[in-house]
Amino acid sequence: MSTRLFCLCALSVLSLSASAQEVPNHPDVWKSAGTRTATPGQIQALIAVPGPGVDRNAPLCRALPPVWGKGTPADEAAAQLVEIGTPAIESLLPLLDSKEVWQRRLTAEIHGRIGDRSVVPALLTHLPSEADESVRISTFATLSMLRDVRAEDALIAALHDKNYRVMANATQGLGRLKTRRAIATLIALLKPPVELTALGFNNPQGIADTASAGLRESGSQAFPSLLQILKRPAVPAEVLVFAIPPAAAAGDKRVVPVLLRLLKHPADAVRASAAANVMPWKDPRTVPALAQVLNGPRGSAPGVAGRLLAADGSPKSLEILGKAAMSPQEDVRIAVAGTFNALTTRAAVPLLVKVVQAGESGLAPAAAVALGNLEDPAAIPALIAALTSSDIPLRTEATSALGRFDTPEVVGALLTRFTDTDPTVRLQALRVLRKWHDPRILPALQPLTTDPDGTVQMQAIQSIRVLQSRLSAAR
Repeated sequence: MSTRLFCLCALSVLSLSASAQEVPNHPDVWKSAGTRTATPGQIQALIAVPGPGVDRNAPLCRALPPVWGKGTPADEAAAQLVEIGTPAIESLLPLLDSKEVWQRRLTAEIHGRIGDRSVVPALLTHLPSEADESVRISTFATLSMLRDVRAEDALIAALHDKNYRVMANATQGLGRLKTRRAIATLIALLKPPVELTALGFNNPQGIADTASAGLRESGSQAFPSLLQILKRPAVPAEVLVFAIPPAAAAGDKRVVPVLLRLLKHPADAVRASAAANVMPWKDPRTVPALAQVLNGPRGSAPGVAGRLLAADGSPKSLEILGKAAMSPQEDVRIAVAGTFNALTTRAAVPLLVKVVQAGESGLAPAAAVALGNLEDPAAIPALIAALTSSDIPLRTEATSALGRFDTPEVVGALLTRFTDTDPTVRLQALRVLRKWHDPRILPALQPLTTDPDGTVQMQAIQSIRVLQSRLSAAR
């Protein structure tokens, strides 16, 4: 079971990483295409390089494959053929009929990276008879790269394909075509799962998600239709969640007031999506609106709003987070606790210090972690004071955070944790102090060699050896 899950995760990561490498895919992403000259004999020699090539469409259970054009001699030859570009196409096209699956797959991939649309009719001719899924995945990825309207019918038909990656490549390709028909087709897929199932789609959640991603590719051309959806009353929440990201990404500021209105939507998922997509616009109305979401109904939206405010780090955002951290509503305080790790400005230190001093379980440990990450010496007194808290997680996190400050005062405070009643705190203090050179540390470690906790005892013995070795080397 665990192996299967790892395979699925690897496949997901591969899909995302491949997409990140290819954007915008055509025609400029492969700057090397057409930059190399070659004789017909040299082209044939590259085509004759034996395979197989790396199948980047297969589920992976151990490691991600090398980048395209690396991995095997055939992959490296393919990269050289891309560099040769259009002159290599005539010799490559017959390989679409090869008996070798790897050769058909790699040939399709080469055509996409060369970026010459003259190959589109040949690709479309071979698709109906292609039985191998990996070749079909690569072929639709190539059609997506080439952005040729002649592929529109095939891309639309592939939306019903049983293979998720074929379908995903098809939606991406339709988005890149930016034609009225392609956009209308993708818009029609933004439906609740039950409706898509009734239309015969095998993966309704997946098709709506990929349609949303495809509409992002369409940009401003898709914006009017998306804006109409967001403005229309009584649109199902599932539709709004998929329509918001591409509408916000289109770059048209008319979406801002609509998103601000959707921050008050009754569905938590809609509020969360609107919050995530309105912040980049830097509209002055956004921060107060996010404050209302943070203090609003429970769900994922308050956490999203809080993290956005933390990442913003403006005085107003920090003020809102500070008030929320002291809210009488426990769920609001819990939401704020999850935002502290997004703070990157030392202007947040007073807020975090106040939270640590309040000592609330769950909230204060998170604030201590954030103080350690910010590495501001102004936090040292509050963190030292937290070492005597009755809350074990707070003592543990304060100990860890103080590990960012190698000062005599901090060393002295951490040495007191060697006698802490909780082994977790003792172990954390040990792990921090073993990195430093203060002469007080080695003698203080001796009693821990007989600690009642076996892990602390073992770590103490190892730490003594490390420190003694370090001292010997320094002499």
